[in-house]
Amino acid sequence: MKNKVMAILGVATLALAFAFVVQPEGFVPLFDADLNRLAMTRQEAQCAAEGFMASNSEETAAECRETNGLPADIDLEAVTPAFCSHISGVITTLSYDDCLRIMYDMEYWPTYEGKITNSWNRTAPYPLSVLFSDSGDQRDTGRTGDREENLRGEE
Repeated sequence: MKNKVMAILGVATLALAFAFVVQPEGFVPLFDADLNRLAMTRQEAQCAAEGFMASNSEETAAECRETNGLPADIDLEAVTPAFCSHISGVITTLSYDDCLRIMYDMEYWPTYEGKITNSWNRTAPYPLSVLFSDSGDQRDTGRTGDREENLRGEE
């Protein structure tokens, strides 16, 4: 009897392990340093623009996401242009190019809730810097700055 129970538990463990291994990976959204969820699709960017235009209204952005029929494919390169396209269509004094220049120069990014953010750190970097970074010198200078010399005189 004891051997049957152990065999059943062993088979159950192997079945659960197999199910865990073949399970598809989950979706992990991007966040800024303040843990605000970032817009990651064209639809979320346009809805963020609507929420932003309604005085940072989370309800307006949520309502837009429910009714907007745009495809929800993740495309980080299209987020800022979609946001600026919608903003410049509403604010006639702000051109599309000026909006893009402001967003890129100040490293602003639209959030899922209908705001914009520029709170970045090492664990939550600016999304476009990750996409278009050159993989050059990747040293961690967080504790020591850019010092090269050894101040203790040790070898």
